[in-house]
Formats: sequence, structure tokens, C-alpha cells
Amino acid sequence: MSNPKERLVLDLGKRVFSEDPPLIVRPSLRGDLTGFSTVDDLIGKLSRDRRPAFPYERELALYLLLIASIWPGDRERLLAAARIFSGALNFHFSRAQEDAASSASRRYLALRQKLSPSEINSYNENFFVKFGGPQSLLFSPSVEAFHRDLWKRIAELTLIHDFAEYIFKSSILSKRISSATFGYHAIANNIFAREGGYGVAGGPKRKRGQTTAVKTAESVRAKCKSVPATVILSFIMTRWYGVHLFDPAHSQFLITLFRHEGTTSSGLRIAMSIIRDRLLKGRSKLNRSLIKWAGVDSPRYESRHVCTHSVRRNSNGRLRLAKRYSRSQ
Repeated sequence: MSNPKERLVLDLGKRVFSEDPPLIVRPSLRGDLTGFSTVDDLIGKLSRDRRPAFPYERELALYLLLIASIWPGDRERLLAAARIFSGALNFHFSRAQEDAASSASRRYLALRQKLSPSEINSYNENFFVKFGGPQSLLFSPSVEAFHRDLWKRIAELTLIHDFAEYIFKSSILSKRISSATFGYHAIANNIFAREGGYGVAGGPKRKRGQTTAVKTAESVRAKCKSVPATVILSFIMTRWYGVHLFDPAHSQFLITLFRHEGTTSSGLRIAMSIIRDRLLKGRSKLNRSLIKWAGVDSPRYESRHVCTHSVRRNSNGRLRLAKRYSRSQ
């Protein structure tokens, strides 16, 4: 039995042949994500009542919320995303400064108004150094590879997100067509006309000389039973905010995040609560999986807030239904 304390001695003067495995030396980098490691932490960073601890904290929290919702509990990806965001922030600042010298280019005009040398330095000193600083980018995935994995994961969640979108939109039109069962069949029949479908059974199943489409609806139902715990949040971050549309190396990446800088934690929790409400109203009594499906995001919000309904008359004299969220005692 080998000694666990036995060390491997490398002769660096020896010629390395192509059949030898590559030698990769990774240093011990700092990886302090305290306060940014969970979904609740990140949503809390968007609170309207708190003052950001450092510049661009809200934009960072929005991007990390996307990553945490797509890959819940994956600390390594979250850490890589924080490093990539920090590198992108410094990269676009440098490009904006270079672009300022050229009067013919207006590509970085919007970013020059948002990025300042003092705030960039404050961000680097107060946050970036906590998980390795610029040198940590050498041991992080490339922007292209990371964003490709992100889009691949979002594609895997397309069926779930489409089901949530169908229920959310159809509930406004009719209670009958907004049921979960109706939604399963609608997605199975590709109501959103996704090219190539969703990778589930797409054709009729032959059984005793008959054809039926139940196979596809059951496939959708099975998909909806095993969803990530943050699926409603990932639906909001991709379908409503579009944080994933541009990779961090693109100039529109930061502009998209700045566009949503007014997002608040209370507004985000209310949006998740509304979607859960629509999903639960459309389920049948026997559908136990949808209760878990729709009740996994931010459960603490419902315990602290109460939604009350009232009928009010608007300026035109018509009655309207108003919702009011208040903090419970």
C-alpha cells in the first residue's frame, strides 16, 4: 500500500514526450463568495433599502442570479461567473477609454457614462481581490466556453420554461385552457413552434392499430416532475430580463445589466409569487408534482407577506381588481 504522504518528484530537465499526460499546476486561489453564494443572498443584494457595498454590486448580483438559477448549488460555476464578470467589467472599461479617443466610434458611448476609473478601482479592491483578482482568469474557463455551456443548459430548460410561459399567458385568457393538463398537450404539440421540438417523443405511438398523442403529453409531464429548484427564477432571468442574450465579452452585456439596475428584491419575489400562483391555479387536485414544482422558489417570501384583493373603480368608472402585498405580523 502506497504512502499517502508520498510525493511525486518531477525531473523538469527530462524531455517530455507527446504520449505523456499534460502537467497542469493550479495554485491555491482565494475564493471568498461570502454574501453571494446563495439565491437568497443574491436577491437580498437588490434590496432598495440597502446601500451597495461596492460599485456595480447590483449588476454582479443580477448576473450571478442567472448562473445560480441555471446551475443551483454549483459553487465552482458561480465562482467562475464572478471572475468572468469582473474580467469583463475591466475589459469594457479599458475599451471604453480607448474608444473615447476616437470620435468616429460611438459603440461604447453608453458605457463611458456608467464606468468610471474610481469605481472600477473600488470594485477591484473591495471584491475582485477576494477570489483571486485578475490572475485568477488564467485558471477560469474561457468566455466562449462558459457562455456556450450556459446556452446549452438554457436549451435543456426550454420545455420547462415554455410550459411556465404557456400557463402564465393562457391564465389571462381562459381558465379552461390554462390547466396543467392542457399545457402538457400544448407543449407536446409544439405550440411555440420550436424548431426540432424539445427532444421528447414527437410522433404518435402505435398501439393495437391505433395512434395516440398521449405519449408526448406524458413525456412533457415527466419532464415537469424533475425540475431544478430555481426554475421559476431562471424563467424570469431568461424570458423577462434576457441576461443571457450577450456573452460577457460583448459590449451589450453590461448595457443589458444596467438596463435592469432598477430591479428590486421585493419586485423579484412578487414576480415569482405571481407565477407560482398561476401555476398552482391550473393544476388538478391529483397533480402533486406541480405543488413541489411551483413552491420551490423563495418560500420565505410567502411567510412574510400576505396578498389581499380589492375591487376599485378607475378614472373611467370601471371596476378593476387590485392586488396589495403587505408584510405579515
